[in-house]
Parts: sequence; C-alpha cells; structure tokens
Amino acid sequence: MKLKTSTSRRLAPDDVKLGDYITVCHEIGQLLPECSEWKRDMQVIHVRFMPWDAGDPLRVEGVCLPFVLVSTPQGKHETLDLRRQEIVRLDPSFGRSAFKKMKPPDKDSKKKRKRNKK
Repeated sequence: MKLKTSTSRRLAPDDVKLGDYITVCHEIGQLLPECSEWKRDMQVIHVRFMPWDAGDPLRVEGVCLPFVLVSTPQGKHETLDLRRQEIVRLDPSFGRSAFKKMKPPDKDSKKKRKRNKK
C-alpha cells in the first residue's frame, strides 16, 4: 500500500474560500510587562504561541475579513480573527477525511448498531 503524503500551506487572509479545510497553527497574544507601577511609555509585548487544538480541522462556512466563520467536526461554529490567528489550508482530501473521522457518531447510528446486534 502506497501512502500519499501531503503538506499544509500557510494561508493569507485574502486566499480564504468557502469550503476550505483549515487549521489554526499559531495565535498571537498581547501582554503587558510586569512592573510595579503604570508608565505611559509601556510597550505591549506580542507573544506567538501554538494553541492546544492546533491541527484540528475546521471547515470555512463564511468570510468577512478579518473574520472567518468555521465549523468544527462536532457541529459547533466559531469565529476566527485573522489578525490574531495564523491559519494553514489543509489538503482537501485530508481535511474531508479528518473532519469525517472526528465527527461524533450519530445517536441514531448507535441505536441501529444495538438493533443489529440483537
């Protein structure tokens, strides 16, 4: 069996399309430096980090830059702010497959399996 390897590609906000499978690879947070008193010339520190759910597939449902409406395999919807989140486009076949496999089983399908076992 030959395994096909694909890669994800970083995506510019203008390149996001309906139906794309994406994932958040990095988020950008803002912190104030620790100090004992407030100063007028304090600089905000930008911190880039990898979110705990990096790699989870999301499907693009709507685009209104800089916001992107996505759905999760669990059927929930989220809004991403592309000023704070960096995204990558997943290979379409990988995205479809991962999205399908991460979906929770239907309640009806559980009942059908129980009936078939009897």
